Amino acid sequence: MKVTGIGWLGYEVRTGESDYLKAVDLFKSFFGIEPSEFDRESALFVLPNGDEFEVKNGASGSDNACNREVAGFLVDDIPSGIKRLNNIGVSDIDSLECGSDGSCWQHFRLPDGTEFELKSYSRVKQ
Repeated sequence: MKVTGIGWLGYEVRTGESDYLKAVDLFKSFFGIEPSEFDRESALFVLPNGDEFEVKNGASGSDNACNREVAGFLVDDIPSGIKRLNNIGVSDIDSLECGSDGSCWQHFRLPDGTEFELKSYSRVKQ
């Protein structure tokens, strides 16, 4: 398994829908692009190089919110990455998820509770 970059970064706004919408507007202006996906729970910005930045509405009541800020490490092989995490003592690992775009990701937490994910743009066999 090789880490090839940061493939996704998530940011959770936890202070209400108004602040969530302000944050989305701020990033629209900053990036100079519209979100590729947008609803009351999240806004996904796909940057020109393919990197993804997602703003989550933590006050939406959705279980789709992230835990603070979450970085997704782009890897070429998620199962090998999970095996490596297990081998170095990381055991708090969620189930593999895949999107309709063919990307897959798997969240894990460090002992202090900080959440990260492994991400791949190649569909992973489940």
